[in-house]
Amino acid sequence: MQADENPFFRVEPLADGVFAALAKPGEGAWANAGIIALGRSALVVDAMFTPAAGAALRATAERMNQSPVRWLVLTHRDHDHVLGSQAFRGATIISARRTAERMRDRAPAFLAAARREGGRWLLDLDAAEQAQVDAHDRTRQAAMRADYRTLFSQIEDVAPLFPALLLEEDFTIHGQRRTVQILSFGGVHTESDTVVYLPGERILFSGDLVQVGLHPAVRHGRPRDWLHVFGRVADLEADLVLGGHGPVGTREDILLAERYYYELAEWAGGAPVPEPFASWDAPQTLLENLRYAQTAAAR
Repeated sequence: MQADENPFFRVEPLADGVFAALAKPGEGAWANAGIIALGRSALVVDAMFTPAAGAALRATAERMNQSPVRWLVLTHRDHDHVLGSQAFRGATIISARRTAERMRDRAPAFLAAARREGGRWLLDLDAAEQAQVDAHDRTRQAAMRADYRTLFSQIEDVAPLFPALLLEEDFTIHGQRRTVQILSFGGVHTESDTVVYLPGERILFSGDLVQVGLHPAVRHGRPRDWLHVFGRVADLEADLVLGGHGPVGTREDILLAERYYYELAEWAGGAPVPEPFASWDAPQTLLENLRYAQTAAAR
Protein backbone atom coordinates (compact mmCIF):
# COMPACT_ATOMS: atom_id res chain seq x y z
CA MET A 1 0.00 0.00 0.00
CA GLN A 2 1.37 3.38 -0.98
CA ALA A 3 1.42 6.33 1.43
CA ASP A 4 -1.41 8.06 -0.43
CA GLU A 5 -3.65 4.96 -0.29
CA ASN A 6 -4.03 4.90 3.47
CA PRO A 7 -7.55 4.11 4.79
CA PHE A 8 -7.15 6.37 7.84
CA PHE A 9 -5.56 9.56 6.53
CA ARG A 10 -4.18 11.23 3.47
CA VAL A 11 -0.65 12.59 3.29
CA GLU A 12 0.08 16.14 2.18
CA PRO A 13 3.70 17.32 1.75
CA LEU A 14 4.59 20.54 3.55
CA ALA A 15 8.33 20.64 2.77
CA ASP A 16 11.01 18.18 1.71
CA GLY A 17 10.70 15.40 4.30
CA VAL A 18 7.83 17.07 6.22
CA PHE A 19 4.26 15.85 5.84
CA ALA A 20 0.78 16.39 7.20
CA ALA A 21 -1.26 13.24 7.87
CA LEU A 22 -4.81 14.55 7.48
CA ALA A 23 -7.42 12.38 9.19
CA LYS A 24 -10.24 11.04 7.04
CA PRO A 25 -13.53 11.65 8.87
CA GLY A 26 -15.05 8.62 10.52
CA GLU A 27 -12.27 6.14 9.66
CA GLY A 28 -10.64 5.85 13.09
CA ALA A 29 -7.85 8.43 12.92
CA TRP A 30 -10.02 11.40 14.03
CA ALA A 31 -7.08 13.80 14.61
CA ASN A 32 -4.34 14.96 12.27
CA ALA A 33 -0.69 14.08 12.78
CA GLY A 34 2.69 15.25 11.48
CA ILE A 35 5.62 13.32 10.00
CA ILE A 36 9.10 14.88 10.11
CA ALA A 37 12.26 13.34 8.63
CA LEU A 38 15.31 14.13 10.76
CA GLY A 39 17.93 12.29 8.73
CA ARG A 40 18.70 8.88 10.18
CA SER A 41 15.37 8.83 12.03
CA ALA A 42 11.90 10.36 11.97
CA LEU A 43 9.66 12.21 14.41
CA VAL A 44 5.86 11.93 14.50
CA VAL A 45 3.53 14.53 16.02
CA ASP A 46 0.50 12.91 17.72
CA ALA A 47 -0.65 9.30 17.47
CA MET A 48 -4.29 9.46 16.31
CA PHE A 49 -7.31 7.77 17.91
CA THR A 50 -7.01 4.02 17.34
CA PRO A 51 -4.17 1.49 17.41
CA ALA A 52 -4.78 0.67 13.74
CA ALA A 53 -4.50 4.32 12.71
CA GLY A 54 -1.37 4.71 14.86
CA ALA A 55 0.21 1.64 13.26
CA ALA A 56 -0.56 2.97 9.77
CA LEU A 57 0.92 6.33 10.75
CA ARG A 58 4.16 4.79 11.96
CA ALA A 59 4.43 2.51 8.91
CA THR A 60 3.83 5.47 6.59
CA ALA A 61 6.44 7.62 8.36
CA GLU A 62 9.06 4.88 8.16
CA ARG A 63 8.28 3.95 4.56
CA MET A 64 8.32 7.52 3.32
CA ASN A 65 11.51 8.44 5.12
CA GLN A 66 13.30 5.09 4.87
CA SER A 67 14.24 5.45 8.54
CA PRO A 68 12.78 4.39 11.91
CA VAL A 69 10.53 6.61 14.02
CA ARG A 70 12.67 7.57 16.99
CA TRP A 71 10.40 10.21 18.54
CA LEU A 72 6.67 10.65 19.11
CA VAL A 73 5.45 14.01 20.45
CA LEU A 74 1.99 14.17 22.05
CA THR A 75 0.70 17.74 21.91
CA HIS A 76 -1.96 17.20 24.60
CA ARG A 77 -3.83 14.48 26.48
CA ASP A 78 -7.07 14.12 24.49
CA HIS A 79 -7.89 10.57 23.47
CA ASP A 80 -8.08 11.33 19.74
CA HIS A 81 -4.40 12.32 19.81
CA VAL A 82 -2.92 9.66 22.10
CA LEU A 83 -4.68 6.27 21.94
CA GLY A 84 -2.69 5.19 18.88
CA SER A 85 0.55 5.53 20.84
CA GLN A 86 0.89 1.79 21.43
CA ALA A 87 2.04 1.50 17.81
CA PHE A 88 5.20 3.45 18.73
CA ARG A 89 6.87 0.95 21.03
CA GLY A 90 10.62 1.51 20.97
CA ALA A 91 10.29 5.22 20.17
CA THR A 92 10.77 7.90 22.83
CA ILE A 93 7.39 9.44 23.63
CA ILE A 94 7.56 13.13 24.58
CA SER A 95 4.96 15.37 26.20
CA ALA A 96 4.61 18.13 28.74
CA ARG A 97 4.72 16.74 32.28
CA ARG A 98 1.11 17.75 32.98
CA THR A 99 -0.02 16.09 29.74
CA ALA A 100 1.54 12.80 30.82
CA GLU A 101 -0.01 13.01 34.28
CA ARG A 102 -3.47 13.65 32.89
CA MET A 103 -3.09 10.96 30.24
CA ARG A 104 -2.22 8.39 32.94
CA ASP A 105 -5.32 9.44 34.88
CA ARG A 106 -7.75 9.65 31.98
CA ALA A 107 -6.87 6.95 29.47
CA PRO A 108 -7.32 3.87 31.72
CA ALA A 109 -10.61 5.20 33.10
CA PHE A 110 -11.89 6.01 29.61
CA LEU A 111 -10.96 2.58 28.25
CA ALA A 112 -12.53 0.76 31.18
CA ALA A 113 -15.75 2.72 30.74
CA ALA A 114 -15.71 2.15 26.97
CA ARG A 115 -15.45 -1.61 27.47
CA ARG A 116 -18.43 -1.54 29.84
CA GLU A 117 -20.64 1.01 28.11
CA GLY A 118 -19.52 1.32 24.50
CA GLY A 119 -22.85 0.13 23.12
CA ARG A 120 -24.80 2.73 25.08
CA TRP A 121 -22.32 5.45 24.04
CA LEU A 122 -22.98 4.67 20.38
CA LEU A 123 -26.72 4.95 20.95
CA ASP A 124 -26.20 8.30 22.66
CA LEU A 125 -23.99 9.51 19.81
CA ASP A 126 -26.60 8.44 17.29
CA ALA A 127 -29.27 10.38 19.19
CA ALA A 128 -26.99 13.42 19.32
CA GLU A 129 -26.47 13.20 15.56
CA GLN A 130 -30.21 13.03 14.90
CA ALA A 131 -30.77 16.05 17.16
CA GLN A 132 -28.43 18.30 15.17
CA VAL A 133 -30.24 20.95 13.16
CA ASP A 134 -27.18 22.28 11.33
CA ALA A 135 -26.09 20.01 8.45
CA HIS A 136 -22.37 20.57 9.11
CA ASP A 137 -22.82 19.69 12.78
CA ARG A 138 -24.76 16.57 11.83
CA THR A 139 -21.96 15.49 9.50
CA ARG A 140 -19.34 16.09 12.20
CA GLN A 141 -21.40 14.16 14.73
CA ALA A 142 -21.77 11.24 12.32
CA ALA A 143 -18.01 11.16 11.76
CA MET A 144 -17.37 11.16 15.50
CA ARG A 145 -19.78 8.25 15.99
CA ALA A 146 -18.01 6.33 13.22
CA ASP A 147 -14.61 7.02 14.83
CA TYR A 148 -15.90 5.70 18.15
CA ARG A 149 -17.35 2.64 16.46
CA THR A 150 -13.93 1.91 14.95
CA LEU A 151 -12.26 2.30 18.34
CA PHE A 152 -14.80 0.04 20.05
CA SER A 153 -14.17 -2.66 17.44
CA GLN A 154 -10.55 -2.75 18.72
CA ILE A 155 -11.23 -1.88 22.35
CA GLU A 156 -9.97 -5.10 23.95
CA ASP A 157 -6.56 -4.55 22.38
CA VAL A 158 -6.14 -0.84 23.17
CA ALA A 159 -3.20 -0.27 25.53
CA PRO A 160 -1.67 3.17 24.97
CA LEU A 161 1.94 3.86 25.84
CA PHE A 162 2.68 6.81 28.10
CA PRO A 163 5.28 9.55 27.65
CA ALA A 164 8.74 8.89 29.06
CA LEU A 165 10.41 12.22 28.31
CA LEU A 166 8.51 14.92 30.20
CA LEU A 167 8.95 18.60 29.41
CA GLU A 168 8.68 21.57 31.70
CA GLU A 169 8.89 24.12 28.89
CA ASP A 170 10.83 23.25 25.73
CA PHE A 171 13.14 20.72 24.10
CA THR A 172 15.14 20.94 20.88
CA ILE A 173 16.12 18.03 18.64
CA HIS A 174 18.95 18.64 16.19
CA GLY A 175 18.65 16.14 13.35
CA GLN A 176 20.90 15.69 10.37
CA ARG A 177 18.32 17.33 8.10
CA ARG A 178 16.60 19.85 10.37
CA THR A 179 16.05 21.24 13.85
CA VAL A 180 12.79 20.59 15.69
CA GLN A 181 11.64 22.73 18.62
CA ILE A 182 9.09 21.24 21.02
CA LEU A 183 7.53 24.07 23.02
CA SER A 184 5.08 24.03 25.89
CA PHE A 185 3.79 27.47 26.90
CA GLY A 186 0.87 26.51 29.15
CA GLY A 187 -2.75 25.52 28.80
CA VAL A 188 -5.67 26.80 26.71
CA HIS A 189 -7.30 23.74 25.14
CA THR A 190 -6.12 21.46 27.96
CA GLU A 191 -4.01 21.86 31.09
CA SER A 192 -0.84 21.89 28.98
CA ASP A 193 -0.67 22.34 25.21
CA THR A 194 2.54 21.64 23.31
CA VAL A 195 3.45 22.77 19.79
CA VAL A 196 6.16 21.53 17.43
CA TYR A 197 7.98 24.14 15.37
CA LEU A 198 10.44 23.79 12.50
CA PRO A 199 12.35 27.09 12.38
CA GLY A 200 14.20 26.28 9.17
CA GLU A 201 11.03 25.43 7.26
CA ARG A 202 8.78 27.87 9.19
CA ILE A 203 6.18 25.16 9.84
CA LEU A 204 4.11 24.83 13.02
CA PHE A 205 2.29 21.74 14.29
CA SER A 206 -0.12 23.31 16.73
CA GLY A 207 -2.20 20.49 18.16
CA ASP A 208 -5.68 21.83 18.88
CA LEU A 209 -4.59 25.42 19.56
CA VAL A 210 -5.04 26.49 15.93
CA GLN A 211 -7.87 25.27 13.74
CA VAL A 212 -8.52 26.42 10.18
CA GLY A 213 -12.08 27.69 9.74
CA LEU A 214 -13.14 25.79 12.85
CA HIS A 215 -13.74 27.00 16.40
CA PRO A 216 -10.99 25.68 18.72
CA ALA A 217 -12.25 24.31 22.04
CA VAL A 218 -11.14 26.53 24.92
CA ARG A 219 -11.38 24.51 28.11
CA HIS A 220 -8.63 25.66 30.43
CA GLY A 221 -7.16 28.79 31.99
CA ARG A 222 -8.25 32.40 32.10
CA PRO A 223 -8.14 35.21 29.53
CA ARG A 224 -4.68 36.38 30.59
CA ASP A 225 -3.42 32.77 30.24
CA TRP A 226 -4.76 32.61 26.70
CA LEU A 227 -3.00 35.83 25.79
CA HIS A 228 0.29 34.61 27.22
CA VAL A 229 0.15 31.24 25.48
CA PHE A 230 -1.03 32.44 22.13
CA GLY A 231 1.15 35.52 22.12
CA ARG A 232 4.15 33.19 22.25
CA VAL A 233 2.68 30.88 19.61
CA ALA A 234 2.05 33.82 17.25
CA ASP A 235 5.62 35.04 17.79
CA LEU A 236 6.89 31.91 16.06
CA GLU A 237 7.69 32.79 12.46
CA ALA A 238 5.57 30.07 10.87
CA ASP A 239 4.24 30.30 7.32
CA LEU A 240 2.33 26.99 7.47
CA VAL A 241 0.36 25.46 10.32
CA LEU A 242 -1.21 22.05 10.85
CA GLY A 243 -3.85 21.95 13.56
CA GLY A 244 -5.27 18.88 15.21
CA HIS A 245 -8.27 18.92 12.86
CA GLY A 246 -9.06 20.38 9.46
CA PRO A 247 -6.82 21.39 6.56
CA VAL A 248 -3.33 22.86 6.49
CA GLY A 249 -3.35 26.60 7.19
CA THR A 250 -1.12 29.60 6.65
CA ARG A 251 0.27 32.50 8.66
CA GLU A 252 -3.09 34.20 8.28
CA ASP A 253 -4.78 31.36 10.19
CA ILE A 254 -2.29 31.70 13.05
CA LEU A 255 -3.01 35.41 13.29
CA LEU A 256 -6.76 34.77 13.17
CA ALA A 257 -6.36 32.30 16.03
CA GLU A 258 -4.41 34.90 18.02
CA ARG A 259 -7.23 37.39 17.45
CA TYR A 260 -9.78 34.74 18.47
CA TYR A 261 -8.15 34.23 21.87
CA TYR A 262 -7.79 37.98 22.37
CA GLU A 263 -11.43 38.74 21.57
CA LEU A 264 -13.15 35.72 23.13
CA ALA A 265 -13.61 37.38 26.52
CA GLU A 266 -15.19 40.40 24.80
CA TRP A 267 -17.69 38.17 22.98
CA ALA A 268 -18.48 36.42 26.24
CA GLY A 269 -19.24 39.84 27.70
CA GLY A 270 -21.83 40.55 25.03
CA ALA A 271 -19.88 41.93 22.09
CA PRO A 272 -21.06 40.46 18.75
CA VAL A 273 -18.93 37.72 17.23
CA PRO A 274 -17.53 39.25 14.01
CA GLU A 275 -16.67 37.66 10.71
CA PRO A 276 -14.93 35.48 9.80
CA PHE A 277 -15.42 33.81 13.20
CA ALA A 278 -19.23 33.96 13.07
CA SER A 279 -19.14 31.72 9.98
CA TRP A 280 -16.61 29.20 11.26
CA ASP A 281 -17.59 25.56 11.55
CA ALA A 282 -18.55 23.94 14.88
CA PRO A 283 -20.86 26.67 16.22
CA GLN A 284 -21.66 24.50 19.24
CA THR A 285 -18.01 24.77 20.25
CA LEU A 286 -18.29 28.55 20.07
CA LEU A 287 -21.24 28.47 22.49
CA GLU A 288 -19.25 26.27 24.87
CA ASN A 289 -16.28 28.64 24.60
CA LEU A 290 -18.47 31.64 25.42
CA ARG A 291 -19.88 29.90 28.50
CA TYR A 292 -16.40 28.91 29.63
CA ALA A 293 -15.04 32.42 29.02
CA GLN A 294 -17.82 33.92 31.14
CA THR A 295 -16.85 31.63 34.02
CA ALA A 296 -13.12 32.18 33.53
CA ALA A 297 -13.49 35.97 33.49
CA ALA A 298 -15.26 35.85 36.85
CA ARG A 299 -12.39 34.08 38.62
